[in-house]
Parts: sequence; structure tokens; C-alpha cells
Amino acid sequence: MSNKKWRVPFIQPFVSEETKRKVLEILERGKETGSFTVGEETQIFEENLAKFCNVRHAITLHSGTEALFAALVAAEIKPGDEVITTSLTFIATIEAIWQVKAKPILVDIHPEYYTIEPDLIKKAITNKTKAILPVHIYGQAVDMDPIMELANDNNLFILEDTCQALGGRYKKETLGSIGDAAALSFHPQKNLTVCGDGGALLTNRTDVAETVEMIRDHGRLRDQGYDHQILGYNFRLGEIRAGIANVALPHLGGWNVRRREIAKQYINGIDSTHTICPKEAPYSYHVYDYYEIQTQDRDGLRNELTKKGIKTDIQYPKACHQQVVWEYLEGKSKLNLPITDKLIPNILTLPSFPDLTDEQVSYVIETMNNYYKSK
Repeated sequence: MSNKKWRVPFIQPFVSEETKRKVLEILERGKETGSFTVGEETQIFEENLAKFCNVRHAITLHSGTEALFAALVAAEIKPGDEVITTSLTFIATIEAIWQVKAKPILVDIHPEYYTIEPDLIKKAITNKTKAILPVHIYGQAVDMDPIMELANDNNLFILEDTCQALGGRYKKETLGSIGDAAALSFHPQKNLTVCGDGGALLTNRTDVAETVEMIRDHGRLRDQGYDHQILGYNFRLGEIRAGIANVALPHLGGWNVRRREIAKQYINGIDSTHTICPKEAPYSYHVYDYYEIQTQDRDGLRNELTKKGIKTDIQYPKACHQQVVWEYLEGKSKLNLPITDKLIPNILTLPSFPDLTDEQVSYVIETMNNYYKSK
């Protein structure tokens, strides 16, 4: 079904008249310059993104997956090295580790915040551990202070997966500015989109920034012509998508505020007898890129919402360690992730995007509560 048939769609990516004008402007400019890859729009977006995220460097890439991969390459993660992360994430987090031929070590999550548990990270560190990859899942901040302590004590690289949490904060620090590097995604389901795939690498380390910049463009630095210094790839974002991002970025702070308002309405309105709404950690400024509820009657509720014209999603029907590819690459040995295993069958994603009206939110709440009453 298309979005036009839904009374409450799941998501509506931002495409304004200004966005359309920007695309046409870039097309006209490109006719004269002959360049649509890395140019004026890209540079402007990288500078503004770095300021927004309070980091020295922002390097745009073609996807968040590439940002994760490029960061691990820049960190000199080698075959056989171990990288500790979570199973409750999009498979790209794990893919990036496999792509550098390292071994993902998965630990369990907090039962209320869904984020990786620092105490379990500590227990998982071995002499092969070279990095920790915390995921700010659904827009919620990971508890970063104890992780940074572990990094300092064990000389570990910290790569924040901030793909779902652009604009979020940990205490007073912007997510993506805390570790050695961070990955962002601008996929259409993210809180800032380029109307397609897109990503960026954030870092305060000049050495990491330069390496990633070379990786994204065939092993060369910007404006260095055909001087290829390392083995690189074609991970460039492109001028049109950077231009779309330039139009959207000034709105992001307000959009995150609106997502938080919607979350508050859900929390205050949904019958808590049958549903567990997400909780904001005391150290987190949650941006609710996805609004996840828990219910033991997930499929029944989802079917009812669908009948009433409300589109929902099951973000991760399986955790990473439950995927076929995990067994193929890592073997059949069962991981001890009881909280993740318990939560996965019960999580449902409700509509939560800035243009969602109060009337639509109320309709979702009313439909859910009436369903519960009828049972």
C-alpha cells in the first residue's frame, strides 16, 4: 500500500519546495562545472554538520554502513581483532566488523533502555579486543562514561554508531562527539534524510578524518588530483544529496523536539497495562528516531492497527545473532543474550515523524486502547 492510502503513514520523508529548488540549482550548476560528486554543497554540508555535532571533522559518505567500515579501517582493525558491540542493531553494524575480517563480540542490553550494557562490555574484553562499537539505538544514548573509562584503561578505539540518533545527547555532550569516531546514516527512515542512501563519519581526530577522506575517494585526499596514497573506494555522497541535506539540517533540532512531543503523548496516552513504552535514560536526550513499544500481543495489535489504517513496522524481527548470516560466519554456538532474545518478539514500531499531527497521534492511541479493551 502507498502512503496515500494510510490514515496514519509510518513515515513521510522531508521533501519541500526548497528541496526541489535546491536539486534544480545543483543540476544547473553541474551543467557548467561538470561535477556532481564532491563540491560546494558537500563542503557546506560537512562544515555545518561538524558544527551541529560539535566535532572538528565531518566526512560525507554514501551510507552509514560505509562510515562504520571506513572508521574501522582508519582504526587499523585487523583480521582476528575483536570488536565488542550489541546484537540489537541493524545488520550493518556487524557487517562492518566482518568486512574488515574482525570478530564481532556481542553482549546484552539494558532491559528498559535497549542500549549495550557497560558492565557486560568489561567482562567481554580480552587481549584481542581492539574496539568497542556502542549503538545509540532508536535515538537513545548509550551510557558512555564507563565505556570511555574502559577504552582509556585498555587502549581501545571507540566507534559510536549514531545512525539512529543524530542530534541526541549524552548528558551535555552531543552524540557522535564522544568517542574516537562516529557513523551517521541519512537513509529515508532516519531523522535527517537525503532522499536515498547517505552517511557521514564524525571525528575529532585529524588522522582518522584524513584516512576516511582518502578511503571514500579512491585513496586520495580532496583536491589532490590523481595522487592516490592508499587503497580506496568510491564512497562519495554526491552534490545533489548533500544539497538536500543542506536544506534539511536547519530543521533537525525542531524535528527532534517534535519527535519528543509525540513520544510524550504516546507515553501519557497508551494503556500501560498491556504496553511498555520506551523510557528515556536519565543521562539521555532521546530523539526517538524510532518509537518502539513492547507488547506480548504484537501481531494481534499490529493487525488491528493495519485494519484501521495505521501503518507500523517491526524494525528488527530478528536480532543480528539470530540471522542466518550469523550462523554462516560465526557458527551455531548459542550466545547468552537473554534480554535481547526476550525483547525481540515483543517490539513494535509506531509512527513517529515530525509531520505527524496531534490528531493522528490521538487516533493511534485511541485505536490501541480500544483494542485492549475489546480483549
